[in-house]
Amino acid sequence: MRNYPAHYALPVDLLPILLPPPLDTSLQMEHMATLMLSISPEMSSVVHVCHDLKKLAAWLETQSAMPGIERDSLSVSLFLDPIAHRALSDVAPIMSMASPPLAKACALAALMIIISVKCKYDSFPGVLPSYPITVTGVLRDPGVGGPRFLTLRLWLLAVAGIVTSEGNERQYAQEKLVAEMRASGLSNWEGVTERISSLPWFEKLWEGESMLLGEDVMSRLHLPEIATCDI
Repeated sequence: MRNYPAHYALPVDLLPILLPPPLDTSLQMEHMATLMLSISPEMSSVVHVCHDLKKLAAWLETQSAMPGIERDSLSVSLFLDPIAHRALSDVAPIMSMASPPLAKACALAALMIIISVKCKYDSFPGVLPSYPITVTGVLRDPGVGGPRFLTLRLWLLAVAGIVTSEGNERQYAQEKLVAEMRASGLSNWEGVTERISSLPWFEKLWEGESMLLGEDVMSRLHLPEIATCDI
């Protein structure tokens, strides 16, 4: 994908019939965009990618989507492929060795989402690379702690917990989510998903995975704190 970018326009008759609805320009979303840009100017490409993914999520989850869209991998790929190219562009944080770790983590999380959605539609010929390890590893840095980056941390951990198939990484994401919930006073999984809804989140597409992750997190949340402090 990185070595063979598309240099030609797609035929008009192959494009999906329905365009994504206008993006919700809520104050919460504007705040997250401002926060991302404060990490690094390179985050502008990630902000655009997140906006595009939210448009796609809204299109997939709207009741007005054309019948059978859940089986239409071509239409989804036509939306996802340009987003993936932007996430892997020369100016994206993932391509720069000098990018801040949190910027790279956000860019990798976007790629994880793209690959996850492609896998859902049977249009990705492979397994997810080891991106979750890099994403959750960034969160071990005390420099990304504090309330300022709480929503970003919850989003990164939730995405990693949903898309990873590696047991150790899933367990770490669950334990770290429990620690974040305790520190911030979040008492239920719905509070987490509501907080991260300003970022790309495919609620219906991930319904099963999100429910399982939430159940695992809540079961750990009710254990004595000493049982989950060694993370």
